Amino acid sequence: MRVKAGIAKFMVCNLFTVMFVTGAIQASNTKLQNSRWTTVETNGIPAPRHENAFVECGGKFYLIGGRGVKPVCEYDPQTKTWKDRNPVPIEMHHFQAVAVDSVIYVVGAMTGKYPVEQPLSHIYIYNPRSDSWQKGAEIPVERRRGGCGAVLYNNKIYMVGGIKLGHTAAQLTHLMLTI
Repeated sequence: MRVKAGIAKFMVCNLFTVMFVTGAIQASNTKLQNSRWTTVETNGIPAPRHENAFVECGGKFYLIGGRGVKPVCEYDPQTKTWKDRNPVPIEMHHFQAVAVDSVIYVVGAMTGKYPVEQPLSHIYIYNPRSDSWQKGAEIPVERRRGGCGAVLYNNKIYMVGGIKLGHTAAQLTHLMLTI
């Protein structure tokens, strides 16, 4: 693990006022017209990527996936520092990561080259504490997709929309995963 040298500029849109309270986030809405973009000077630079996920877990932020196999990049908002962690086990892109307790779930991701990307066959779970990946349960073939929205509610991951075969397939409806 190493922290990349240099200073990166980290853009934050202040649409919400965010406070960290005992590990949880409380957000209060502000009026859109009062919102502004803010540049945050950071130590280190995350690996460049696109079609990735960015999620908070345990008070730190994790930049995961994107085209190609990239390291997980951890951002500590207290020290404003980026740190490279272990890479993803396979290429994963077009997804939203979901933090549950102290781990991060990757469901509804794609892998492979444009335009016929394949949905992942399994759920992947990243543990930030041990900086390790675990291959989770197999996703039923008819439920595989990428490019969907995902959110945690009452210990269930809800996925909405998505595509089955990269940029060549029609959109899908929702499904729910109990964890």
